[in-house]
Order: sequence, then C-alpha cells, then structure tokens
Amino acid sequence: MPADGYRCPSCATQYLHGGYCQACRRERRSYVKLRPADASAIVRLGDVPLRPLPRVAFLGWPAITAALNGGLPRGKLLMLAGAPGAGKSTLALGLVSDLEGVLYLSSEQEASDLREIGARCNYNCEEVAFSAQSGIRGVEEAVEDAKPSFVVIDSVQRIAVETGMVDTVTRLIALAQAHAAPMLLTCQVIKDDSWAGPRAVEHLVDGMAELAPILTVDDAGSLSFQVVGKYRAGPVGRVARLRRCASGRIEEVVS
Repeated sequence: MPADGYRCPSCATQYLHGGYCQACRRERRSYVKLRPADASAIVRLGDVPLRPLPRVAFLGWPAITAALNGGLPRGKLLMLAGAPGAGKSTLALGLVSDLEGVLYLSSEQEASDLREIGARCNYNCEEVAFSAQSGIRGVEEAVEDAKPSFVVIDSVQRIAVETGMVDTVTRLIALAQAHAAPMLLTCQVIKDDSWAGPRAVEHLVDGMAELAPILTVDDAGSLSFQVVGKYRAGPVGRVARLRRCASGRIEEVVS
C-alpha cells in the first residue's frame, strides 16, 4: 500500500483512493469515510503534492461554468436553491442537456413532464436518463445500476422525507464520491428566505448556489445564478446573468 493510501477506520480495509468504505457499505449498509493511511503523521504542507481537481464544464453555459471556477468537480455536491417556480428544474435540465452519462432523479417531475420541458425549451436532452424516486434507497439503487457521470437530484428535501436531510445528504456524498460523479441537488427557499433543511446540511455539501429573479422594471424575466455561502472548489459571490424566455427556456445573457 503506498504512503498516500487510505484506510477504513472501522474495518481497516485499505484503498488506493479516498471516499467511503465499500466493504462496510456492502456488508452493513454503513457509510464510513476513509482516512489517509498515515493520517496521524505530522507533515509539512509544502511536501503535500497538489492534486488536479477534475471538473465537469457545462457546455453552452460559459458564465455558470466560470462562476463555478471552471465547472463542478467530480464527486462533489452543489445545492441549487430557489423559490418555488424560480426555474430550478428547468435550469438543471438545461445545464446537463449536452453532457454525457446524465442521470436525472426526481421526486417532483414525471418523465413526460421533463420531456415536455426539454422540447419546449429546445434543450438537447434526448440522451438524459430519468428515474422517478421518492427516497434515498431508490436513489442509491438507481445510481448503482446506471453508473452515471453526472447526477441531478430534484429535489433533495422530497427525497429526504423519510430519512431526514442530514442522513440523506451524507449518503449522497458517499454515493457521489464512490462514483466520482458530480451531483446537482435542487432545494426550496422557504418563506423566510432560508433554505429547506437544517443548517448542518450547508456544512456537508461542497457548494451552494441560488437562482433568483432580478427585480427591476427593465429586467422582466431576468434571473441570476450566484454562488453563495460556500464553495470548496472556488470563490463565492460569482454571478451569472440569465433570462427566462417566453417559452420558459432559461439561457445565459450574452453581454
């Protein structure tokens, strides 16, 4: 085992790469995060090698890709929040429509609904795989079966009804890391402008973004996508300007 290998603190199984212990997951349905094999050693930061962070760039969405510092890293979770009707599902479908290996899991949309949105908005989503799911167990089984390159969960609070947000997001993190697949989770903004779920969830996810209308007379139909709160793969505060067309299509504003 190389010096930079990983070990499960529960069963001591060793791995070449980090993530969650697959042995514990198979045998006990337990998610145990791996630790570096030499985690207790004292190291000089200058001796720690910098590893590249593979990212997925959203084709046709250069402003959002730039706001995410070059795209969403593989194995990471981005929570996209917005008020009901803000266009989260439409934007999520548009972002992944030109990607390969996409699995769109929804507790709010049927396949026919999503297909109609794609046709109406002229998104190239014919190759997007879809499954209606209402709980985390079904999500796990669908991802294990499809082995996707990118996953959309629409919406996370509906998926978490039975198991709770913290447990559900923890299991989604394990799933994303095991498959090296980025995950985009949609989330509702509730009445007091806070995000659905406990604050602990904000500490678990890797990034947070918000889709919101631009409320000015001259900008009817204009929206903003902004990285807010935290983003482990880049700076926060970056904004992409969007617009909603008469057909409902969401697209970037070309300056």
